[in-house]
Parts: sequence; structure tokens; C-alpha cells
Amino acid sequence: MLDVAMKLTSLPLISAVLAAVLVSCNEGSSQANLASNANDQSIQEPSVLQGYDPAAPGPSMMAQQAGRSRSILKFSEMHKDLGTVYQFQSYDLVYPFQVEGPDPLVITEISTSCGCTDAKIYPDWEGADPEKPWPLNQPMPPNAKGRLIAEFNGERAVNDKSSTITIRGNMPEGKVILGVKAFVVPVFQVSPVQARFGDMLTASLRDEDPVIEVTVTAMKEFEVLRWKRVPRGIAVKELEEEHKVEEDGRVTAKYSFTATKDLPEGNLSSSVIAETSLGVDLEIQVIGVVRGAVKYAPNQRVAFGIFDEGTKKVRSIKIESTLGKVKLPKPTVTLKGDSGKVVEAEVVEGATTDSWEIKLRIGADAPAGSYNGVLRIEYPEEAHLVAKEIVVNARIRPAR
Repeated sequence: MLDVAMKLTSLPLISAVLAAVLVSCNEGSSQANLASNANDQSIQEPSVLQGYDPAAPGPSMMAQQAGRSRSILKFSEMHKDLGTVYQFQSYDLVYPFQVEGPDPLVITEISTSCGCTDAKIYPDWEGADPEKPWPLNQPMPPNAKGRLIAEFNGERAVNDKSSTITIRGNMPEGKVILGVKAFVVPVFQVSPVQARFGDMLTASLRDEDPVIEVTVTAMKEFEVLRWKRVPRGIAVKELEEEHKVEEDGRVTAKYSFTATKDLPEGNLSSSVIAETSLGVDLEIQVIGVVRGAVKYAPNQRVAFGIFDEGTKKVRSIKIESTLGKVKLPKPTVTLKGDSGKVVEAEVVEGATTDSWEIKLRIGADAPAGSYNGVLRIEYPEEAHLVAKEIVVNARIRPAR
């Protein structure tokens, strides 16, 4: 009886213990669920860094300060193809848009790549002035309509050119990128691309002055207001009084370039520049070489280059009568400047009749240093030949 009584007495105690254990388990389970829910909520909530763009830290931070908008910036056209355009000309770009969503939307930055400039937002909603740009960082109302207006200029581009306009703000995607492409051609196109005379004899040796014709095709009708630069010895003349209008609206004009008796001997590398009514200069390169009675090879410079002390070096200059027009007497040579300290010059007979060769030598005993100077080539007075000067340089390194 005592055992039964003890068992009955202990039942309430066991029940209490079991209840306490169950309560403890339930509380632990609830706390675990709360922690789990908190974690889930922290994952679902947007991060503080969401929308931050390291490429534009200032505008993206300002977008975060404005608060994330649920509205999007919807453009009716994302990419434009301007087709063929001309250098130095500006072309308007208009991108209509609408703020789609329940919240206001803030634009914090509008940036452009090379080719696009002056991009601004213009409002088309009630209460705003459509003629004044909408300020950055000022909210645009929900469902607002507007235009992004910019300019395209292919001043430094040739052929295919693509540019972008990047709009940053507090919309969900953080930024929108618009595109534009064009095929850029010069305002003036020249054919041939250069007035290239090639080798010419000096005026006293040639029978007639060489002439080159050049055709200029312009984007539209134009007039040469003045010739800003014409090289000495070159004469420019417009060949036709009226320009020819092509089917695509462009116009062509023809010009002649004449090498006159005033063109000096030597290399001709310059350009003719005209100021035009289109506000863009017309520039045509003029290339050639005027040969005198004597031909030199090389014609301008003899370079020994860089070499080590204790090394022998030899260079040569060939001298010939141009097309056999004159009899070529033996010249005398003089080295002026530092080159004369280490370079020896000797005139010897050339490989053909009526030709000479100048041997230039640097001996193994020449000290280290930089040597620059001029070799002067002269002829007897009775030959009536102009003296020639050719640059001579060398750099000798200390022995290693």
C-alpha cells in the first residue's frame, strides 16, 4: 500500500517536470523560429550598398539618400542611328521618356561619352516649364513625361562612331544607358587625297611647270573666302566658275596646283589652307621633292647611330648629276660642329661617270660622347652649283 501511495504522490511532480520541459522546448523552438524569421527578413530587406556604383560614387550615394524608388525610367527609344553625318557639325538627340510607377524618381547624374555633349532633362508634365532643364536631384512626379535632349558632334571621329549617355538615379536598376551611332565623314573630301608632285627638277632644268588637278567634294555649296596658307612656289587656281551639284546634294569643285619657278630645292611637305563659308577650313596636303642639278643620297642627314667606344664606323654620301643635265666637278667638303672632332671625310670617284662619293669614317680611337654637326659640300665657282649642307651625328657609348 505504501508503494502505491508513493507512486500516486509522485504523479503531480512528474507532470510538473514534463510540463516545464515542454514549455522550455516550445520557448526554444519559438526563439529559433524568431531568429530564423529575423534572418529571412534581413535577407529580403535591401542592403545599404544596393545600387552603389564605384564608377560614380557621388551620384549613387545621392540616389541612396533620395530613397529607393519603385518607379522606372522608361524610354521609348534606347538607341539612335544617325546614319551619315559630317565632322564639325552638331546633331540634336531627343529621347522621350516616362516615369512609370507609384513613386517620384530622382535623377542624380547624366554623363556622356566622347561625341555626345550637353545632355539635359526637359519636363513635359504639368506645373513645370518645358523650356527649362529639370535640375538634378529634384524628384520627378509619378507618371511624369519628359525628354532627354543632347547633341552629337563627330569632330574627332572618322567612319563608324558610337557614343553613350548614362542616366543615374534612384530607380530600381540604378542607371539607364542610351546609345547613338553614326557614320562620320569629313565636310570636305579631296581626290586625290594629296597633291603629290613626286620628284621634280628645279625650274632652271625643267621644260614646263608640273600641274596637279584636285577635286573637292563638300557637304553642300560653299565658297572659298580667302587662302590662309599657300606654300612658296605653289600656285592654286579654281578651274570652274560653277560647282557641280551631285545627286546626294553634295557639291564638287576642281582646283589646279602648279609648281612654279619659285619653288625651292629640297623636300616639299606642306598644305594649302582655305577659309570657307561653311565655317570649316579646307586643307589639302602638297607633297614633292625638288631636285637641283645635283642629286644627293642621303639628302638631309647621315646618322652613325649609337655604338660602343672602340668601334669603327663608315657611312657614305653618293653625289650624281641629275639626269646628266650638268657636268659635275669634284667637290670639296668641310665638317662643322662637334662631328668634325671624330669624323673624317674623303671625296672619291663614284660608281658611274660624272658621280662622286663622300666617305665618312669614325676611327676606333674616337672618345665617348655625342657628336652633332654639318657637312658642307661646295663646288668650284665656275661650275655655278649651289653648295649643299647635310647633318651628321653620332653617339659613342663608353666601353663596357
